[in-house]
Amino acid sequence: FCNEILRPYRSKIIVAEVDTEGNFIWERQNMFENAHKVMKALPLNDDEVLMLLSATALDEKFGGRGFFRQVVKFNLKSKTFGNPKYYAKPTGSSPYADLIASSRDTGTYFVCTISYLSDTDKTTNTTCGRIVKIDSELNELWHKDYIYYPDNGRTINNFNTIIPVKGGHYLIGGYSNW
Repeated sequence: FCNEILRPYRSKIIVAEVDTEGNFIWERQNMFENAHKVMKALPLNDDEVLMLLSATALDEKFGGRGFFRQVVKFNLKSKTFGNPKYYAKPTGSSPYADLIASSRDTGTYFVCTISYLSDTDKTTNTTCGRIVKIDSELNELWHKDYIYYPDNGRTINNFNTIIPVKGGHYLIGGYSNW
């Protein structure tokens, strides 16, 4: 899984199979709108893989490049990409996110990332850490947002790592700065 940069903010996502000597058996490329790189690949079953993509788009709050995450399914039999879905609004910060399989519910997955809470507030850079539960068809089952507001009211909150822990719970890591 890699990317080929074509021009600023535009890349081809590449999936290839290689043998134990590093020889290419096959290669597939796709140019998703705004896709930037593959952050993580997660096997669904023997035939499919989920890929967490980092993508870029215009951050309308500040008029510059922003980041958001897409999840796309790749079929290993047909060697084709599905349609990507995204679960957060582009933000001006944080190129980090994570994707894991649920340790409790078969066929469900968690994406943790960063998002603006609302498109209506264009005056601050307040963001939330977001955890999203999805199914194997990439449908959002639910999402929860975390935000810490300091006294000055401006903050960046981000979730960028998630791991399962004892008791069927999860530990989410990230940061908050202001």
